[in-house]
Amino acid sequence: MFFQAFVLSRRFSVAYQTSERLKHNLEEEVKRQTIELLSEKNKLLQKNHMIQEELELARQIQLQFIPSLPPAQNFAFYFHPMIQVGGDFFDIRQIDTHKWGVFISDVSGHGVPAAFITSLIKSYLLQTGDIHDPAGLLYGLNDLITFPTGDLKEREKDKEVTPGSKDFCQL
Repeated sequence: MFFQAFVLSRRFSVAYQTSERLKHNLEEEVKRQTIELLSEKNKLLQKNHMIQEELELARQIQLQFIPSLPPAQNFAFYFHPMIQVGGDFFDIRQIDTHKWGVFISDVSGHGVPAAFITSLIKSYLLQTGDIHDPAGLLYGLNDLITFPTGDLKEREKDKEVTPGSKDFCQL
């Protein structure tokens, strides 16, 4: 009986030591992974901060596209975008002494992709000199948006883009 008690005591001792070693190893692994997670969290926070700064810069640039003051006494506007950058855009241009052109654009989608398309549209509006012809302006924008690469003249030979065709971009 004494021998059996000794054997049981020894087995409990080994089991206790094993459980203590496993507990210690587990605690060390939890500490290591916690440090690793905190390090990754800090990296993500830094990247997020950098992205937020870049989005703020993009917002400031995009706001330069929007008229800051009405061009004449009879005009008023209020522009308040829902997100930092996006596809909302408008412009007001004087065509002649008594005529004004108002261009309003809402690019579908949100965020950076819509902002890129908006900047493309603004660039086109700045480059085009023919603002007297709204249809021509919209057709030009359609070509710009639907044919972003390649030789337009070659494509125009093969296909005419008209309202109702699959490549016609409704603005």
